[in-house]
Amino acid sequence: MQGLVELRNVTKRFGSHVVVDAMDLRIEGGEFLSLLGPSGCGKSTTLRMIAGLEQPSEGRLSLDGADITDLPPHKRAVNTVFQSYALFPHLSVSDNIAYALRLRRAGRTEIAAQVRDALEMVRMGDHADYFPRQISGGQQQRVALARAIVARPRVLLLDEPLSALDLKLRQAMRLELKRIHRQLGITFVFVTHDQGEALTMSDRVAVMHEGRVLQLDRPEELYERPASRFVASFIGDANLLNAVVARAEGDCVTVKVGNGELPAKCKLSATTGTAITLSVRPQRVKLLQSSGGAATGAAAGPTGVVVEMTFLGDATSAVVRLDGSDQQVTAVRLNVEGVSAFGDLRIGDSVQLACEPTAVHVLVR
Repeated sequence: MQGLVELRNVTKRFGSHVVVDAMDLRIEGGEFLSLLGPSGCGKSTTLRMIAGLEQPSEGRLSLDGADITDLPPHKRAVNTVFQSYALFPHLSVSDNIAYALRLRRAGRTEIAAQVRDALEMVRMGDHADYFPRQISGGQQQRVALARAIVARPRVLLLDEPLSALDLKLRQAMRLELKRIHRQLGITFVFVTHDQGEALTMSDRVAVMHEGRVLQLDRPEELYERPASRFVASFIGDANLLNAVVARAEGDCVTVKVGNGELPAKCKLSATTGTAITLSVRPQRVKLLQSSGGAATGAAAGPTGVVVEMTFLGDATSAVVRLDGSDQQVTAVRLNVEGVSAFGDLRIGDSVQLACEPTAVHVLVR
């Protein structure tokens, strides 16, 4: 399949500052891969090296097995959509899209057909004669996308293209990008700092930090089984708790947290007394009302006191300070018909924590 991109031991320095650090990355042909991370982690620089806008200090890049490290941007079968739309203000929508085709000296009939197809793909067919100043920001982004795909590149690079749009437009454009990706069947490499964008659109996500890929995985794996504290905290909301292994039998462990214990599934080698970190999503935490000790009939889970409750509209959040510890745990439950999912639970109430073993993910501290 066309569009296979490989980076082998790629490093990028600006002076003495290492922005991308010995990266090995394989982007499969036809997949939608997101580079996700905070500002300054090296994701945009990685994208620019694939585009040919930056040269790596070390390492090689290839596209479909051919080395492209030293090729100029216009000789790579790669196009880029930037955060700024960069449309020519004096050209109509159709002329903006046709610009690159005219540079390649394509025939008039071919240009007209490809521009029409690109406009239809981004659902802007009735705006061909408009000028950029006459259309909205979301529509300008669609035109920029059409301009990038009109020549059918093997790889489309998208550098935070939705960040300038408001929330509803961003959500709508996420769906449009997924639709266009399925329709084209080419490789999409999407740079974002927005975890929601990465999780909802991508086949795989590469979480980056300080120039390195910390975890490359499917969105579900990243969310349920993060490889490190950074990934767990960056992908969604997570309770990160310091704990100690109380008992271990195969891949089943019991961990001590605060004044109680929780069961967990653990693929890591963990022996009794090992200090670990737990990652538990707020939606997977159960709160059992208690009179200050263990709840009747429940396992000996850690107890605590509710210190904060927040109505979130469709859900309610409760924060619990664990007894015998300075740690806090957040639990989130969906409300039903406007009624709090936690019932009559109030700030100051004593509760006991419970979790399914599969909800407790063990990380090495």
